Amino acid sequence: MSTYISGSMPSCEHGLVSRMEDIGAARELCLCIMRHVTGHGEADGELGVVLGELGKEIENGIDPQCVRDNAEFLLLPLFQMLPSIAKKQRMGLMLADRDKEALLTLLIVFCNTAGVIFVQNRIDIFVKLVDGCLGFVRETEREEVQQLCVLLLGRMFEPTKEVEVWQGMAAGNQDMLAGLFAQVVLSLLNLASSGANRKVQVETLQVLLQLVQNVGKENPSSIEKFLPGLSGPLVKLIVGDFKIGSRVRCAALDVWGVSVTTSLASLPVSETRTTPDDSLSGQFLSHLGSTDVMVKTSKYADDLCSRLNVLIEKIARAVPTCRSIQVDQHFVRFASRIILNEDSFQILLHREDGRLLCSLLSVLITYSVGHDTETEQLARAHMDMVISTLQATPGNPWSNQVSQLLDEKFNDLLLSLPKCASSGDESVLRHALGGCMGFARVLQERIQVAIDVSSDQIWRCIFESIMFVSEKNAPPRVQVVNEETKLVVAFPARRFEYFRENITRNQFEQMLKIFGDSEAKFALISSCFGANLGRPFSAEKLYVANHILSGEATSVQSYELCFHQSIDYLDNGLLEEEIHDPMVESLALELLSSCFSICNNQQQAKRWLVRVLFLVLKRVPSETVSVGDSAVAALQIIAHECGYKDAKDLLGKNMDYILDAMVSRLNDLATFPEAPSILQAMLCLLENEDAHGWLYPFFKDLVGAMLRALDRYSNHNDDQYVLGLLGAVKLTLRHFKPGEFKLQSDAEHRSKDAITDFLEEFDVFDNLNSPDEVPSTEVVDDDDNDEGLMADPPEEGSPQSIMVRDILSRCKYFTTHPSVFVRRLALETANAALYCFESEKLLLPAIHDIWPGVIANFRKETCEPILACAFALVETCVILSGSFMDRRFQDNVWPVISDILDTRNSHITRFEVQVLKSVFSCLCTTVKRLNSNGLWTYDKITLLATASSPYLADELLESDATDLWLALLSRNADPLWLPLTCYARDVGKLRERGLPYKLPETNLTSPRLPEGIDELAFVELYRMLGSSCTA
Repeated sequence: MSTYISGSMPSCEHGLVSRMEDIGAARELCLCIMRHVTGHGEADGELGVVLGELGKEIENGIDPQCVRDNAEFLLLPLFQMLPSIAKKQRMGLMLADRDKEALLTLLIVFCNTAGVIFVQNRIDIFVKLVDGCLGFVRETEREEVQQLCVLLLGRMFEPTKEVEVWQGMAAGNQDMLAGLFAQVVLSLLNLASSGANRKVQVETLQVLLQLVQNVGKENPSSIEKFLPGLSGPLVKLIVGDFKIGSRVRCAALDVWGVSVTTSLASLPVSETRTTPDDSLSGQFLSHLGSTDVMVKTSKYADDLCSRLNVLIEKIARAVPTCRSIQVDQHFVRFASRIILNEDSFQILLHREDGRLLCSLLSVLITYSVGHDTETEQLARAHMDMVISTLQATPGNPWSNQVSQLLDEKFNDLLLSLPKCASSGDESVLRHALGGCMGFARVLQERIQVAIDVSSDQIWRCIFESIMFVSEKNAPPRVQVVNEETKLVVAFPARRFEYFRENITRNQFEQMLKIFGDSEAKFALISSCFGANLGRPFSAEKLYVANHILSGEATSVQSYELCFHQSIDYLDNGLLEEEIHDPMVESLALELLSSCFSICNNQQQAKRWLVRVLFLVLKRVPSETVSVGDSAVAALQIIAHECGYKDAKDLLGKNMDYILDAMVSRLNDLATFPEAPSILQAMLCLLENEDAHGWLYPFFKDLVGAMLRALDRYSNHNDDQYVLGLLGAVKLTLRHFKPGEFKLQSDAEHRSKDAITDFLEEFDVFDNLNSPDEVPSTEVVDDDDNDEGLMADPPEEGSPQSIMVRDILSRCKYFTTHPSVFVRRLALETANAALYCFESEKLLLPAIHDIWPGVIANFRKETCEPILACAFALVETCVILSGSFMDRRFQDNVWPVISDILDTRNSHITRFEVQVLKSVFSCLCTTVKRLNSNGLWTYDKITLLATASSPYLADELLESDATDLWLALLSRNADPLWLPLTCYARDVGKLRERGLPYKLPETNLTSPRLPEGIDELAFVELYRMLGSSCTA
């Protein structure tokens, strides 16, 4: 053993011999390790185990002072196993990865026990440990080993009051430390850039940050010398792809920020020349290659600032793609640290172009708007401190130099918007828009100059950026609120698939409003509609024009140009199919209403009203929600700006002009095909208590014009004319006064008979498949059988009744039209017309006249919506005429109903539900109102109960079926006991299969039931139907 340690044994002055007895266990472990290293003698145990035991002994069994006194003895065998980065050949034996981990863990324990100050004071130990760690980093790819090396380096590089090692590394004036700083930086940068584990990367950068801070504090110029070598790998990490991770980017920004600040602080302000120490050479630098001797002058400082400016702008473009709040905040702190550092601030101010200072300010400005709240607050706080510092500086560089550079930055940012929009990354566009808003906030009064300098070029860039936006048609309904004299209108929100976040859309609109305050507004709007970009009319152009127009101090030229452009599209644009776009219509209507709002001249607005009223009205009933809602909102604004209370007031007070124009247009539908749509929109908007008074004087001319148009186009190939006219007629009927004759009351029903032989009839009913009597489906001609119908000469009636009769005569014709849509609308119109007769003597002939058209839809193979409308019309006839419908219902309607109820299956479509609802409603009304002999026989009631019972458990038809049962029970309860019991039994079977079925508590009793019938289920239905089921 003395052979291996004699050269390294300290004298007795250091107390090694005197304290040898205190480390007896450690001494034996060191001897064992030495035998492993040299291969002399027999090694006791595995090397990794021995290293672990020695670490435990040093950590727990030896006094720290004793460890420091015997450091050479303890470290000698360990140093034999460490590799060396300074020597190319491998020293010592090759270790397995687990042995390397055990060795590094032991060295960390030694540093922790002996103390960082001791290690830093012992340059020989410090250099050997650093050299060994770097050797391990170079020769291994195992993450655990790399992490332990980084941990050991971080422990040794901790800042302390002992600065000799940092001074030596900074100056490189000691043989042992020459080139060590450069080699450590190079190795750590390689490790951080190698794509290792993110945790290893972050820890490596944190160690590098400690080293740069320690060395830079003692000699800033040493950091400046290696700044180019530092900047490349660090900036690459900062701007790399998303796989790098936010924590690695943040750590790299911290290291580079300290390096840049320290380097700038080391530069001379004046024209001085210094030569670095030529003694920077040694065993470490020999592997880095030759280095040129740099002469530091103000020109060199300018070059350095220019290079840094390029890198910072590169980072500023790349950081938004990270989508990381932590990276954004670190970047803000990075820019603020450089500016607010006293030494680096002087360098920034004394550069002639000042672009580095401007780039750093741009970072703070850009992040002050359009980002998360915490980042915005951080950026604004730092920005306020920077502005205060600049304004307090002699010569006020903020006003004299920086603001002009920021004007250029703002213009450059605006010109970059198309590229940001086309990137397909919303975060990039939102970042650019936030930058525009931030510059507007900071520049304040200078923003006008920045915009007006190159308004046309800037406009084109904004337009091109919006060209990349495509509409997503999912607008909400419009909301219009009239608060005293202030009208608040919410147009349909325009959702763009590019704007997935509201913050992006809000920023775009706020930025466009800045242009709206520009003196070049008219030029912008002119270029908007005159730009040879895209289609003549497009959503993008109208979108921008809307927001430019919404600014302050709009000239007459501007809003008149927008008015004529929107009218041009709304009047002529739809003739060209290639430019027909619902979103363009919506935006054109919004732009038109904006012109009325800005005009602020009631006389001018009323002159415009004559031209635009029909253009807006015809879009109110549009099938596209966004267009219809925009038309309603625009009409409200136009009415308000023309001095009317609302749109209804506008239409009512101009009814004579409007209806006169409508009558002339109805007479020439080929020229004015939109006339029925305009009429429908007007009638929809006029549904209030004053509408009848406004419309009454014009009913005869209006209805006459519509009926003449129906006669003229009844055989036209295009059904749209008929549909539009029938829809207008139907809406007109809503404004007629309803008939005042007495409606037929419910028929008197016979008293209920007692239930007899209930239990004996149960089995018979259970096997019953169909009623004994099958109703005939033959249509009976009742022309000669209606008593009293033609006894008296027909009554002439009031003008309203005559108009209603004429309407019904046209509806009768169209009830057999080939088009399903026309037939349905004809039936609905006839239904509404029957309520408008003022006398029963006029009503009954009208029902007699329309009836063949109704039963024709029962007789033919028709679709479900037609059947539903036909049954609704039958129900209306029953309600209004009562017993007049007895034979018609029994002969014509009952066969259809029995067939429908007999053929419905368990799978019910949406339209079948509509039919069944109308059938149940018609039956419910008929059962209550019609009471002719033989109409509601025992068999028919049984048939209805049996056919409708399955729907009592259907969630869509439960209420309708229940209402029918209640009506049947009020008519005759006897036939319903057996169906009721069968239904209760079926429910019981469902309960036996495990289906959830909660029964309410009840005190009602029921008769004795046959075996197999669920009494509780029966009681529940009994209770649901109420007292009508009493025995």
